[in-house]
Amino acid sequence: MSHRQSLRIIATVLGLAVALAAPPAQAQDTTKTKLDVALELAAQTGRPVFVVGSRQSCGLCQAFLAELNGDRNARAVMSQFVPVKLDIDSSAEWQALTKYPYESGGSLPILMVFRADGEQIYGRSGAPEQTALFLVEQLKKSGTQLSSQQLAQLRESIDKAQALIDEGKIEQAVPLLKKYAGSGSYAAAATQLDKMVEELTAAGKAALEAAELEMKSGSPSFEAALKFLDVERQYGGLPGLSIAIREKGKAYRKDDAWAALMDQATLFDKAQRYASEGNSRQAAGYFQGLKQKYPGTPAAERADQELAKLDAAPPAASVSSASSAAAAPKAEDSEANLKQAASYLRFGKTFHFSNPDNARKYYEKVIEVAPNSDLAAEARKRFADLP
Repeated sequence: MSHRQSLRIIATVLGLAVALAAPPAQAQDTTKTKLDVALELAAQTGRPVFVVGSRQSCGLCQAFLAELNGDRNARAVMSQFVPVKLDIDSSAEWQALTKYPYESGGSLPILMVFRADGEQIYGRSGAPEQTALFLVEQLKKSGTQLSSQQLAQLRESIDKAQALIDEGKIEQAVPLLKKYAGSGSYAAAATQLDKMVEELTAAGKAALEAAELEMKSGSPSFEAALKFLDVERQYGGLPGLSIAIREKGKAYRKDDAWAALMDQATLFDKAQRYASEGNSRQAAGYFQGLKQKYPGTPAAERADQELAKLDAAPPAASVSSASSAAAAPKAEDSEANLKQAASYLRFGKTFHFSNPDNARKYYEKVIEVAPNSDLAAEARKRFADLP
């Protein structure tokens, strides 16, 4: 439906005389007032509701309505409102209007403005001196106006994010919500999304406090570091938590008592994520690298347990015959992957002593790209020797 078609429907259903040709009337819920219908439409579109309470015999009312239709600037701004004209001589429409407060300006019409969430932001009788300017001022108070395409994308993001949250995949849901968080729109979808972000942020704060309490309540441990890393991974992308989590993470990684444990937790967490995605070779590479770098530690013992689970798990896929298996080379052993791994290894060696953090990243890439190669074996050895 085009924007102009939407305006035509609004004009017909809500009864404000605007310069648009109206389509045939459709059946409506007679229990709802015009204002009820307008507020529902506002919630869907994010546009504010502009109410004009007038009577046919009121010259000032008719002059104001004529200005709304005749002034080009006023018409342009009005297209961003959901308009409603209520007849104050009708008892039902008068009752609908007077449910809300308004300041008496000494004359008609009665004007009201509601945000898309139903919050009244203006109520006064008497026409403004400069109609177009008045409408612009009210529009500024009504929040950001999102396009129909943006609202559709926002609703799609909510649905996808909610499904991921239900599956416990919070870190994947956060980027979907983050795109439209704090949009400033009062559309129902926008306020729903902001509420989801607010709830996730509260859950993240609670999880962060619990993780820090465990880290401070006893001796530094791999399990405590792993819990902090889980909070960092899941909630670290939230606008209200990202800075706090990042700063705390930096502090722990610089703390001599926690630095090695945080590194162990990082390796273990990466391995677990690969395992959960079905990438058993990459997972095994990280678990092996953890064992080689930190032998005899609780982290190494946990890595051993996870490796045993990987060995016991059935293969993800099988081939129909030995000949077809031989004909399909492993991606990790392909010439292109080996060349890429060799390049990563070369960079890792370059940074081994001058920048261990960079070296670590390149060694990890070698293991990820070609986990079963001699290059990966060398990367694991050098990884374990990093200062």
